[in-house]
Amino acid sequence: MLAPLRPVPPRPHLFVFAAAAGLLLPPPSSSAAAAAGDPPAAPAADAADLRPTWTKRDPASAKPVWTAWQNSLAPAGQKVSLDLAADGGTDYTIVIPADPPATERRAAAELALWLREVTGAEFPIRPDSEPAVPLEISVGQTTRLAGVPSAALAAAGLESVAAIPADGYAVIVDGERLLLAGNGTTEALPAVAALLEEDLGLRWYEPGGDTGDWQKQTAALAATPWPTGTVRVPKQPTLRAGVVPRGVKPGFPIRTLGWERSYLPWGLRNRLNGGYAWQAGEHGYVTGSLWCHTFHTLVPPEKFFADHPEWYSLLGGTRQWKDGQLCLSNPEVAAAAAQTLAGIFRGVPEAQRPVRHLASVSVMDYEGDCECEPCRRRAAELGGTGGLVLDFVNRVAEQVTPEFPWVTLTTLAYRQSKQPPADSLRAHPNVAIQFCTDFGASFNWPYHSLRDEQVPEIREQREWFDRWQVNSPRMHVWIYPHQYRHTLVPMPSLEPVAENLRFFRERGVESAYVQQSVAHDLGRESLRFWVFTKLLWDPALDVDALVQDFVWGTYGRAAPAVLEYERFLVEQYASHGDFDRRRNWIYPIHDESMLRHDFGPRAREILGRAAAAADTPEIASRVERLLAGVVYAESVQLFMAMRDSPAPPDRERYRAVTAELADLCERLAIRNVDFYDGKKTIEGIADWLAALRREEQVRFGELPAIADACDAAAFADDFAAAEPGGLPAGWQRTIQMSGGRPTGIAGATRHFVHQPALQLRDTQAHVAIWTESDDVLPAGSEWVMQLDFLLGGELVFQAAGLGERQPAGALVGLKRGGKPGGGFLPLVQADNGSAAGGPIRLTAFGTVLAEAVEPHRWHRLVIEREGTTWRFFLDGELVQTVSGRDTDLRGIALGSFADWQHVATDIFYARLRVGAARPPR
Repeated sequence: MLAPLRPVPPRPHLFVFAAAAGLLLPPPSSSAAAAAGDPPAAPAADAADLRPTWTKRDPASAKPVWTAWQNSLAPAGQKVSLDLAADGGTDYTIVIPADPPATERRAAAELALWLREVTGAEFPIRPDSEPAVPLEISVGQTTRLAGVPSAALAAAGLESVAAIPADGYAVIVDGERLLLAGNGTTEALPAVAALLEEDLGLRWYEPGGDTGDWQKQTAALAATPWPTGTVRVPKQPTLRAGVVPRGVKPGFPIRTLGWERSYLPWGLRNRLNGGYAWQAGEHGYVTGSLWCHTFHTLVPPEKFFADHPEWYSLLGGTRQWKDGQLCLSNPEVAAAAAQTLAGIFRGVPEAQRPVRHLASVSVMDYEGDCECEPCRRRAAELGGTGGLVLDFVNRVAEQVTPEFPWVTLTTLAYRQSKQPPADSLRAHPNVAIQFCTDFGASFNWPYHSLRDEQVPEIREQREWFDRWQVNSPRMHVWIYPHQYRHTLVPMPSLEPVAENLRFFRERGVESAYVQQSVAHDLGRESLRFWVFTKLLWDPALDVDALVQDFVWGTYGRAAPAVLEYERFLVEQYASHGDFDRRRNWIYPIHDESMLRHDFGPRAREILGRAAAAADTPEIASRVERLLAGVVYAESVQLFMAMRDSPAPPDRERYRAVTAELADLCERLAIRNVDFYDGKKTIEGIADWLAALRREEQVRFGELPAIADACDAAAFADDFAAAEPGGLPAGWQRTIQMSGGRPTGIAGATRHFVHQPALQLRDTQAHVAIWTESDDVLPAGSEWVMQLDFLLGGELVFQAAGLGERQPAGALVGLKRGGKPGGGFLPLVQADNGSAAGGPIRLTAFGTVLAEAVEPHRWHRLVIEREGTTWRFFLDGELVQTVSGRDTDLRGIALGSFADWQHVATDIFYARLRVGAARPPR
């Protein structure tokens, strides 16, 4: 789910489709998430039957293409003209309560700041304790609200001042007086923002301020004035404002984005209000103490497990907390969680206790549910894990809410707790269910929404939501708008996100959280976030108009071409989308149909025109960031073709795209790409560029590391003569059996590696491969051995500290005799403790050669022996020299030679050479 446990916010037919502008960006994620694996394949179905709703609109309903900036947020209704400024001066005064809350003081300061930016005039701020004057802008709950005539209230759709919509705002015009008031935790801030955005046409498209850490964000929130960022300010020294009186209720009372900049002033200016307790006060967020996946925060194992193992999951007959949950049937566990929460809530100052103070009581981000008999029995009674969890949270709420009635406990309908419980179970009034569009919805069908009931899984998810709403009238939602890899690649998924938000708004959901990871600061990602803020406030807004608003507001003369690119993305997916394809939330993109069908050339041509039209360096940089996504997508396709296709791609184009990507990322300071091919992730751009170059060198036999270390080879078996699955002549193997079945496989292969290689797959205990002859190495004590190796799979080794008498996990070693007992000396061992997927350390004779060897890429190892001195080279560098070691073993061995707990899948060996020559030193 990629969200932290602490109160720190969270680091998918042919016609021209022009009714919506879609975008693309994948996202951050962890190795644990990738380890979740791909879901099973979807049942075969007619692709046309699975096309989502947004692709089926009548082309005649396409929205017009703008030729200049327009106000996509302009309010409907009769405008009232107010002469707010003339020739850079004003007679208006801003009025606030004599003793205002911090949010209203901030709202007034924001209004004065931006009216000055528009008009050049200074709008003084004074308290309502001073006598009223005709030309006033009242901000907040001032005394001026008491005298508003009923006709002015009626023009705003209000019966009284008390009828300002909950969590919303009112804009009231009383003669020449303007009144801006709110009714929620952010007080008048939304009213001020609405006047500036909707009536006057200001925009806060991108945030300003440092997002390096949360402390800096807190500082930005406290700054006066707030940092600016990328804004649109319509300069009008003479401002005759057309203001629409109105009372407005937001689509969702609580609105949050999974982007750290959401918690900067940019978020409040764009009317987000989901935040955390330490950000309360003048910032006016709907506050919270805990975010999600909190079982082990509420009942910390380091504090309780030693004395109370029974509080944690029974798994395989053993109580454990690691990879486990809590024992939810145990009443003591609910009491312990309630005690932790009480301690947190008592520390929340009185001023920071809004009606919706949120605290999550929710499952950890994995399975590991307790298997004890009471938990299983109770889950069966309540309709499954979701019922067991809700029952537990209810018991916590019963103990907490008498003292803290202002708290809402949230819990996740997610993964194992997703299926709704029995209808008879009801949520406590202070408990809300956060329904996640994870597996079965956005994770697997990212270009669909819950409107798309033609997809059986989505229909089930929709039914589950309806059933959850029977259990809990208070529903929150967690929406995932993209995948969590390939963070540069465009992803046209705005329309399904908008449809989901409309669906949930219709059902009265009180909180919507859109989790979008961040790849870079400018370009499509900022567009997506800005559009999300508008849809969270009003899901009925038109996505196409919002996109045009942003593009025209930020790209200047390049806007027409950039808008053409945005519409091209949507058209491309509407025409070529893999709508029958069930994905995972982390999935490869090289075979996405959208990214074929002339995608690259067409995108490049459009963005080339945008670049030519860019009239400032900043806009040129924005266009280049769009281009970087296209170039990166091409690099992925070329990389996979270089690695896996029978014939390699054109080498010159491969090199040109690699060089172009390197140049773009360096100039634009792009650090991460999060490549994913279905098995492995390469995060950093430097590592990705290295992988691109290395794959080319592997394919064309040009590995750079000490290519000629063994020209005078006495043994040169590169596995080319062996049949696939068999062994080369002169090699033997021993495979340990378990239950009459082999626990490992060793054989020649060319699959995935495109060169003759020996594949070792050691899944449970050990498989050893060794040369039949005991005198493969040159006679004497001076020789050199060279081999290329690739580490894949899970790679759980524990080699360190076992000693020579219990050798384990040798990447390469020496051997005598036909059986393991004949003598074995491990030369280089792989060791990553017991953590699957963890950093892979190489050791030699107990000393470290490399702390973290990158898996899923070829490395070259050269071992030079000179008497009792051994030198180890890795990828062309001398990494270790060991002295004082002697042996008379001259056979070569690969694999492990002991019963030891490990998983070592997919190790490939190639270009094994031995000889008398020495590598350069």
